[in-house]
Amino acid sequence: MKKLYYNIQHKRITVIISILLFIIAWGSMKISLPALPTLVKTFNTSSNKVMLSVSMFFCAFALSQLFWGAFSDKYGRKPTIVVGILISILGTAIVIFSIGINSYILGRCIEGVGVGVCSPSARAIITDIYNRKKIARFLTISGSVVGLMPAVAPIIGGFILQYFGWRYIFVFMFILILLFLIIIYKKLPETHKDISNDIPLLKRFYTAGNILKSRLFWRYIVCYALVQGSLLGYYGSMPFWYIKQWGIPKQYYSFLALFSVGGYILGLFLVRHMIKKISLEFILKDAIFFILGIAIMSLIFAIIGFSGIFYLVLIMSFFAIASGIIFPTVNALLLDIFKENAGMISAVSTTILFLTAGMLALIESQFNVLNLWNLTVFLIIISAGCLLSNCTFKREYRNF
Repeated sequence: MKKLYYNIQHKRITVIISILLFIIAWGSMKISLPALPTLVKTFNTSSNKVMLSVSMFFCAFALSQLFWGAFSDKYGRKPTIVVGILISILGTAIVIFSIGINSYILGRCIEGVGVGVCSPSARAIITDIYNRKKIARFLTISGSVVGLMPAVAPIIGGFILQYFGWRYIFVFMFILILLFLIIIYKKLPETHKDISNDIPLLKRFYTAGNILKSRLFWRYIVCYALVQGSLLGYYGSMPFWYIKQWGIPKQYYSFLALFSVGGYILGLFLVRHMIKKISLEFILKDAIFFILGIAIMSLIFAIIGFSGIFYLVLIMSFFAIASGIIFPTVNALLLDIFKENAGMISAVSTTILFLTAGMLALIESQFNVLNLWNLTVFLIIISAGCLLSNCTFKREYRNF
């Protein structure tokens, strides 16, 4: 009984730390968004170059995960997380003392490389201790907590910006990440039981190649990257949509994200109940047809001539519901299928997601949202891409 007690205690600690890893990753992405228009004036630069800092952060965050996935499979989850967090602290310090847009972008890139350890490590840790259905259930719970970050983090960032200045946003993150590092070092147990130092680190990257050859992987990842990436792009574009185009004050615009966050959490809640009755495959198909319905609704609004913040937020809130359904569904499927390479499958899928999100953030920031036509065409393309991937890449048996 004593041994069981400690196992349960370790699992609880591990689950809490996994959720904190997601929070740190999303908080680092979102908390600085209200400062973007301010940085244009501070660094005497263009809005496109400031928006480039968001895309570069996404790219650094994404590409670093291939390394973190291989590193965690070889050396274990805990040392990998510690190294990544230390790098993110360095990047945050560079941002705090940046004197121009180039040093700001450099700091954000280094921060992105370090924070990139969080998402694949959290998923790999949960895969180490749970099966498919429990992974999906965990992701609905963690997703509900983390889903608040796109609204909560910019609200916090907005008020820090208003009363202290943009640099103190990163001072706040520096202190938060440092405290988190101490918790990781003292409390996180190692969950990866099959650590093998005999396999060279470079060889572990071959696993990524095998994953990318799998048609089943692409069946799921295309839809996941397009939908989740579009939602991330929306959050990254909100300052340019609502502050620049609609004139909403920078400390208040992020309250509009509460509607899409609510939709996202609703999607997670629906998955939690649907998995009791239907398979993850059918849940994914339902989500894809739901996205198509959202695109049709947006088209009808655009044809009729409806416009305004209400319709814009309404459409993106429905889209967030679909994203909330797809997030745990696809991740649970992929983590179960490639369970023996949990670190690498987490890294590859998240890399593709954030590379897509970085590209889509640049595209979405250029939308004219005073009417719905740009958004409508975008949603039609996204829904078509999801349908095409689901029809083209048929189910197959995994061969590794």
